[in-house]
Amino acid sequence: MHINCYCISIKMPKIIQIRPSLDDSMAASVASALTSSCLDQLNSILYGTPLKHTARLQRIQHAVARVVLYQHSRTSPLSSNELLKQLHWLPIEWRIQFKLATMTMTFKALHTDRPPYLFDLLQHHEPKRSLRSSSSHQLLVPRHKLTFGYLDLVLFGFLLQEFGIHYL
Repeated sequence: MHINCYCISIKMPKIIQIRPSLDDSMAASVASALTSSCLDQLNSILYGTPLKHTARLQRIQHAVARVVLYQHSRTSPLSSNELLKQLHWLPIEWRIQFKLATMTMTFKALHTDRPPYLFDLLQHHEPKRSLRSSSSHQLLVPRHKLTFGYLDLVLFGFLLQEFGIHYL
C-alpha cells in the first residue's frame, strides 16, 4: 500500500518559513489545520492495517510537531511522543481509531436516536431553497461569533497570501 504524502511535503516548507512569526498556540493551530486533512484522508482504509503502513504518516506528524515546538531531532531532550502529548495531538494509530469511532457514534445517533444526549445535539441542515444537495442529509454546523483583533486579521491575510489562497 502506497501512502501519498505529497500534500504535506508541499506545506512543510511554508510552515517552517512562517514559524518565526507565530506564537506556539498559533503555530500549532496553523500546522494542525494544514496537515490534518492529509493525515486523515485514508482513515477508513488504514484502520486495522499493520503499523508499517502508518509509519510514514507518523514520521510526518512527528516532523510537524518538531517544527511547531522548535525541537530538532538530534538535539532535543524530548521524544517525538512527548512532543505530541505537549501539543495534545493523538498519534496516527489512535487518531484513526478516534475519527472512525466519532463517525460511528454520529451514524448511530442519527439512525437509532441512541444515545439521546447525542441525538439532541445533532441538527439536520435544511437549505432555504431546493438544491441538489438537499437529499444528502447534511448536518448543520453551529455558528459562533468570534472577535478578532486587527493584528489577527493582518496575520490571517498574510497566511492566506503565503499559501496562495485568493480571497475577494
